This record gives sequence, C-alpha cells and structure tokens, in this order.
Amino acid sequence: MLLLEAVNVKKYYGDRLVIGFDELKVYSGDRIGVTGLNGSGKTTLLDMLYGSLEPDEGYVRRYCEVGYIRQFGMDGKSDIRQLRTEAAGAAMKLLSEFEVGGKLDRPALSGGEQTRLKIAGAFSRETVLMFADEPTSNLDYKGIELFRQKLGKVESFIMVSHDRSLLDALCNRIIEVKDGGIRIFNGNYSFYREQCEAERQRAAAEYEKYIAEKTALEQAISDRMRRAGKVRKAPSRMGNSEARLHKRHAAESQEKLHSAASSLITRLEKLEVKERPKEQPVIRLDLSLTEPPENKIIISADRLSFSYGNVPVFKNAGFRITNGMKTALWGENGTGKTTLLNLVYTAYLARSGSYGTGVPVPDQGHPDTAGRRTGIMPEEFAGTAGQVMSMHTGAGTSTGADAGTGFDPYMWLADRAAAGAARCINIVPRARLAYFRQTFENLDPDKTVLENVMKDSVQNETVARTILARLLLPGANVFKKVGILSGGEKIKVSFAKLLVSRANVLLLDEPTNYLDIQSIEALENVLKDYEGTVLFVSHDRAFVRAVADRLLVTGGLDVRSFEGGLDEYEESIKTADGAKNMELEKTMLRMRITEVVTKLSLQPADREALEEEFRRLTKQLRDLESTN
Repeated sequence: MLLLEAVNVKKYYGDRLVIGFDELKVYSGDRIGVTGLNGSGKTTLLDMLYGSLEPDEGYVRRYCEVGYIRQFGMDGKSDIRQLRTEAAGAAMKLLSEFEVGGKLDRPALSGGEQTRLKIAGAFSRETVLMFADEPTSNLDYKGIELFRQKLGKVESFIMVSHDRSLLDALCNRIIEVKDGGIRIFNGNYSFYREQCEAERQRAAAEYEKYIAEKTALEQAISDRMRRAGKVRKAPSRMGNSEARLHKRHAAESQEKLHSAASSLITRLEKLEVKERPKEQPVIRLDLSLTEPPENKIIISADRLSFSYGNVPVFKNAGFRITNGMKTALWGENGTGKTTLLNLVYTAYLARSGSYGTGVPVPDQGHPDTAGRRTGIMPEEFAGTAGQVMSMHTGAGTSTGADAGTGFDPYMWLADRAAAGAARCINIVPRARLAYFRQTFENLDPDKTVLENVMKDSVQNETVARTILARLLLPGANVFKKVGILSGGEKIKVSFAKLLVSRANVLLLDEPTNYLDIQSIEALENVLKDYEGTVLFVSHDRAFVRAVADRLLVTGGLDVRSFEGGLDEYEESIKTADGAKNMELEKTMLRMRITEVVTKLSLQPADREALEEEFRRLTKQLRDLESTN
C-alpha cells in the first residue's frame, strides 16, 4: 500500500537549492534510514515529508496517519500535558518502560529523560508511518536498545540517524542526501556502504583506464610530431628533378604525420574526462613532540570513592589505564562514566598548587599550563577561592550556571568530595591530558579554523590541515571564521585542536554526538591512527567497536576492566547469563526431584507416573551437568 509520495520537490533557502528530487514513494513495509553530511538537508527532507514544512516546488501527499519524534523543537510541557490526558493503559506503560513514568511532575528533565518522554509519547499514539530525527541522541545503550525493540515492531518508518548499528538492525532502504539531491539504495546501512565502495572501486578503475588511454594518445601525438619534424630537406647535391621529387615525398610524409597527429588530438579532445577518486590523506603526527610517557600504566586508582551528596557513585573502585591503548568507558546512564573522566582530570589538575579549599588548580606560571590549554580545557582559573566557592551549592553539586565563564564543567572540582576522590588517582609525571567535551570555550569565533587549531599546536601546519581534511574540513574551509560554523563543524575544530596539542592522553566525552556518519567514520580513522592513549565515553556501539581495544565497565559502584572489545564483552555477558540460567535450572530440577521423591515415599496411587517423572527429571539434570 502506498503511504506517501513526493513529486518534483524542491526547497530553497534564499537562492540556494537545499534539496530537490523528482520522485519518492513510500510503501507499507518500507523501513527507511536517511544519511548524509551535517547541513545536507536531512531534517529539511523529513519536515517536508511529514508536512511541517512546505516545499517551494512540487507536492507531498500522505495517505495515512503519521507521527514524528523530533530531535529539537519539542515542547516537553506540552508532551506531558498530552500524556496526562491520554488513556492510562498504553501511554503510562510506555512511560514506565522508558523510565520516565514517575518523573512527569518534575519541573525539569535531563536531555536523556526528555528524549525518552518524546519517544514514549510517539509510540503511545496510533500511527501507520513514523518519522524520527536522531531519536537516540542523549540515550544510553539501554535506552537505545529499548528504542530499537519498539521501532522494530513498527511496520513503516523514515528515520534520520547517525547510529550505524541501528540503521543496520532495522532498515531495508537507505536514502542518501547529497549535493542537493537524494539517492535511494535497497538494503541496510552496511549494504549501502558496500554499494558505495563498489562505486568507488569502479570510479578508480575507470580513472586508471582514462589515464592509461590519455597517456597513450599523448605519447602517440608526440611521436608523430617528432617524426614529422625529422623529415629532411633535399640535399644540395641533388639535381632539380630529384630535389623536386624528394620535396614532394617529404611534404606527403609530413602531411600524413600531421594528419595522424591531428586525428589523435581529436580523439584526445573527445576522450571523456574521469575525475580522480578522493583518497584519505595520511596523518603523520610526531608524537615525540608531546614527550610521551614510557610507563606501562599511566593512570591508576585504588579504593576510589565518590558521592553526589548522599548518592554514591563509586565505592572502593580501582582501575588501570594502559599506555597507548584506547579504552572505552561502558555503562548505563548514571553509573559514573563522565564523573570518572572528571575525577581523572581533577587529579591531573592537582599537579599545580592548591586553591582555596585545598583543591589543586593550574596557575599561569606552571610549566605545564600550555599543555593543558588544548581541547576544551580551561585556559586559566582567575579570581579568589571565595569566588570559586560561591559557584557551588554543596558537595558534588553545582548551581548549573556557567555565568559566561566557561568554568561550568569544572565547577564541581572545588568540592572537597571531588578533591578527596581525585587523590586516589595516580597519573605518571609525563602524561599530558586533554579533555574533550561538546563545548567551544576554547575556540575564538573571530579567528579562522586554522588560526584556532594552530594557536597552541606543537605540530606543523601541514599536519594540522591534514587532520582537518580527514575530519571533512578540507581546502579553503580552514580559512572560514569559526563563528559561522555549524555545531558539528565546531566539534571537528575542537578535536583537531586537541590532536595537535602537547597532549599525549585524550579524555573524550561522547565525541560523536551531533556528527554525521561520514564525520564519525573519519574520527574513527583518526583515532585508530593516533599513537597516544585514549579514554573515552560513547554510546555509539559501532564507534566503540571500531576504536576501543579494551573496556572499563561502570556500574554497581565499581569500575571493572575487560581486556577486549565490545563484541567480546557482550559475548562474555551472554555466556555468564547462560551459566547463571543453567545453575538456576539445575536448582529448580533438584527441588522438583526432591518433591517427587517425597511424594513417592508416601506410597501414592499414581506411583508409576511419579517414577516416570523422576526418571525424566534426573535425566534432564544429568544432561545439564554433562554440558559443564
């Protein structure tokens, strides 16, 4: 059944064509993922198909009820009011499943809670075709898995997402938004990438064939012209008749050679030009400029405890960060992943003098200050201890206001609880840490991309521009003022600034948020080539799989090390769960056997049936025990 059709659609912003295409039809059973670079028009496409934005040309017709999970622009209060008035059954059940049922009366919800509310609200309504714009933003892996299960039961949807695992698991068609148009591919995201790679290989083969043919024609033309130039005049000793004959033959030869050359030139001019496929530039960081540590373990903690007020996060936890490894912090929201990054960075700041309440902070005169002026690390701490403390409301908590200072991510550092916890973390002297968060206090909006990146760089400009090119900011893009960039582009600039700094240890908190898939894949490649140490938080499963060598798993007030990637970890969980289930099944069988034996001792009338059940149960138990 046809659910939606769009014909001869065009949308302009000013004179610029944002997106245009001839035809798009959506049928029952279509599960469509939309991909493309940031700013390519993905959300514009979704808004036009949904009906919240009218095309400038053409039309969109919908033949069914539609729903929309928006990334931005939703009114949480309106959603709450609507959900309160809906029938309790399905709506409240969904709210409970998404863990927001008991939070409707709260004056404020976190980003993750707002996302869960929007999703629960959308699924509680009767819709045939679902639209979703980056629905998993701010969700932890548990929330993403719940969303995947719910959307998996929806017959037809169109979803913009940078989550490749989600696109692979759910989609049977992919729409690529690129260069103001769309292309439609059958299959999931992995199959789409395979088709793109096949196209790239064909383009490379066609380019090589074109170059070979062009070179052969150019050589043939050069050869004909060279031979024509070597045709000699008649020698002076020849008689007039011989000379005339020689001259005629020479002219004929030259004419033939020039004619052949002219024909070859015509073929060369008519040869279809093939563009050279773009190749990823190679990044060659000189890590020696960062004076990397030689220790095997560069960050460690023992008996680490920390609480937000009366809410414990860690209790007697311990961990080790191995030099040169990429370590992913993995766990549900609220288990302390970002808190652990903050505590590690607090311990790093402790290398400078004490400040106010005993919390060590950097000062301008410290020789390592320049090393910390990278990423989004604070350039300096100014003011008095009293001013710092005035920004706090108690142990482990802050007012949440940054007051335009850029200090907000570190406001909590002045708390005695954080300072005490940080003392349990050891960092080797030559480790230089840089902390990436999705804020842009480290960027000067009035300076160019390249000026911002090179401000504190220890690498040369060629390396910096190569990194920017790998992050999809090539060529003249480096001369744009940072102030006009999109949020995703600013993230790339902040990350490039961090990579060329003196840092040899990177702390990254959700670096892929709000990046398009191509940028995420570029970031993956940059990090895989990076020879320093990386400790990062991400709920992007594909990103963790691609980058992480090992995991630190948070939860239960502890931090557990797992020496392997995400796939190995999840397989180990399945194995452990299977073992637990088997032990439970054995216990239940033993209890049932005991019950049957007790009944047999009473000389029952149904003794034969009980003996048969006894034999069956004991066989099951033997079979289970033999599998150990």
